[in-house]
Amino acid sequence: MNEDDKSADITNPKDHKIGYGNPPKNSQFKKNQSGNPKGRPNGSNNLNKILEKLGLEKVSVTENGTKKFMTKIELVLASMMNKASKGDVAAARLLVSVSQMSGAVDNSEYEQPYSEVDHKLVLEEAEWQVYLNKYKGGEGDE
Repeated sequence: MNEDDKSADITNPKDHKIGYGNPPKNSQFKKNQSGNPKGRPNGSNNLNKILEKLGLEKVSVTENGTKKFMTKIELVLASMMNKASKGDVAAARLLVSVSQMSGAVDNSEYEQPYSEVDHKLVLEEAEWQVYLNKYKGGEGDE
């Protein structure tokens, strides 16, 4: 087939209509050939891999005068736990949600005696206590 035959096949309206949604045959994807031959390389990083890699890095921490090594995930969780134990409601909520998502807290093992409304009221009371301690200079419940 010479060049004249190829152009005649492509431009012949009987064989192939060219227009919107009908590109010329020579510019269409070939059968059994990928449109993205290089594609995404194997082992490329996604968000989970990056978080795992960064979170498992060890850092040195001085705690009570003792130097020890912890992963960054352990450090973040310890910090969150300390804030929650000091009355930081946002840190407590985040800690509870993280523990539920991770499966550390299994709600199926026990039946909750409280409804969603009860939980909401308890959280509102905790926020009120934080407000009183912060802005009114109160010492909290004794």
